[in-house]
Amino acid sequence: MKYLIMLLLLLSWHASACTFTMGYRLSERLPLINAAPNNDGLYKELYSTALEKINCKLKIIREPKRRILKKIGSGKIDFYPGFTFSKERAKYAYFFENGLEMSFLAISSLSQPTISRIEQLRSKIILIAQGGPTLGVEKVGGVIRRVENLTIESAIGYLNRGKADFYLYPKASIDYYLKNNPQPQIKSHPCCGDKTPMLLGFSKASVHLSLSRNNLDIGHASYDQVLERKSKAFALQQIIQQMKADGSIDKLYQKYYQ
Repeated sequence: MKYLIMLLLLLSWHASACTFTMGYRLSERLPLINAAPNNDGLYKELYSTALEKINCKLKIIREPKRRILKKIGSGKIDFYPGFTFSKERAKYAYFFENGLEMSFLAISSLSQPTISRIEQLRSKIILIAQGGPTLGVEKVGGVIRRVENLTIESAIGYLNRGKADFYLYPKASIDYYLKNNPQPQIKSHPCCGDKTPMLLGFSKASVHLSLSRNNLDIGHASYDQVLERKSKAFALQQIIQQMKADGSIDKLYQKYYQ
């Protein structure tokens, strides 16, 4: 009888085991993820740990971002870990908080005047990674220049060559890069808002996601759909919230950023 119970438990675990595929562009975003094919970083440890708690495993695919987005749309990739919300993306991706927070920073060459507000970017050429948030720069008269697979290192090259005036990117990533790669010819501008939760984009075509109708306004997306409790995506969302509340994510953050 004892062995029968153990066998049933084992079979039950295997039946519920699953694999989530995370997609990410080829370039690095340290310390969240290294440049392909090296997937090490905070994202890998965070989501591997979270998925283990719901009897699932993490698989990571690295490809050009446009290809990744197409596979999220088709359900071949389950989620993108740090995804900027837009109405267009909401057609194929469901958004929820990924457990981390971010604020934005601008960097420039030393020749640029110091700025403290987005409005001061009027008429300036602003580098932004393809698919990254604009923070409303275009509304105040900034000229946006998007670049595919833009890294902090390549952005600094653009700035030093006079190909752009400022570069907007998450503050934690820029601070981490400049700490490990001092750039005396570059200065930072605390212009760009307070910390906000980062979002994860989950494929609406994924086998792990089920949605039901919702008539409530839930903030950033105002969705007419919510995650069904039976879905694995809901389980992941709940585990992320639990890890955020018990300090597990903060410990991981300190491990990678300090």
